[in-house]
Amino acid sequence: MSNKNRQGASTVAPGHWPPITSAAAVCGTRATLIHPDQRWRIALAEAILRARAVRRDIFNPGYFGEAAFNMLIDLYICRQRGRTVYQNDAYIASMVPATTAYRWLLVLKRDGMVQLSGDVSDRRRGIVSITDTGVARVDAMLDAWAAITGEMIHRFPRDLAPN
Repeated sequence: MSNKNRQGASTVAPGHWPPITSAAAVCGTRATLIHPDQRWRIALAEAILRARAVRRDIFNPGYFGEAAFNMLIDLYICRQRGRTVYQNDAYIASMVPATTAYRWLLVLKRDGMVQLSGDVSDRRRGIVSITDTGVARVDAMLDAWAAITGEMIHRFPRDLAPN
């Protein structure tokens, strides 16, 4: 499903992304070699988190909930970067109290977006990871957002774009 565009860069049909390859231990338990076609998605997901932080700084944070979305985006980025996420970290990423975050985590688990497991090195900790289904859904969302953003960029002349 891979093609070359006019500039010779590899393009891949949505939904047919090559697997991400794991490498030897670096940062925690493992490092991940990120496929070039995946880098822009990670950058967009990180930009979404930054934009949401700006939104919280400007407006009353109580206006915006979306604990499940916050956790999914954080879990997505961490999986792509090969990082382990503990339950407490997921709670912090949710931006809501731990009890509320836990309820949302159970909803995400029920819907097949995340899985919960125990930490074999420390039985007191739980590990949260996004499932392949969750990754596919976030990838689809990022693809759609990138397409919308691309349309906007091409629709408006550069002289009307903010500096």
